[in-house]
Amino acid sequence: MSEHDAKEREGYARRGKRRPIAGVLVAIDAPEVAERPWVVDAIDVSADGMGLVLPPELPEGTRVELSFKLDAAEFARLPATVTHRMGTSGGVRFDPWPDADRLRFLEFLVGCTKPRIEPGVIRRSARAAGEPFGDTER
Repeated sequence: MSEHDAKEREGYARRGKRRPIAGVLVAIDAPEVAERPWVVDAIDVSADGMGLVLPPELPEGTRVELSFKLDAAEFARLPATVTHRMGTSGGVRFDPWPDADRLRFLEFLVGCTKPRIEPGVIRRSARAAGEPFGDTER
């Protein structure tokens, strides 16, 4: 394995599980770069950061503040740093932020991972008690 592949694999292992999020707008404030914030679409989110549609004026290393709403939880001016860019999108890594906000954010992520099974609904992979495993329809 090449050194590049090893670094890529290590980076992938460090990243948290990303959750796609649709319809979430994020206000990006970068006072060092612009007077007014941008409002952009979020692509995905993890415990470590977010994937966003980034304006071209924000190069890697730019410190920003993010404001967004996930379900009922609102977050204002959370510090982050632009870590990478790929065309019109890129990623930000959250900087240290208040524990109360961090806890609400993690509660949202945990809520995303809970299976949403309605009572009384049998999944296709489930079988009734006493039925044999495998394909019985021949």
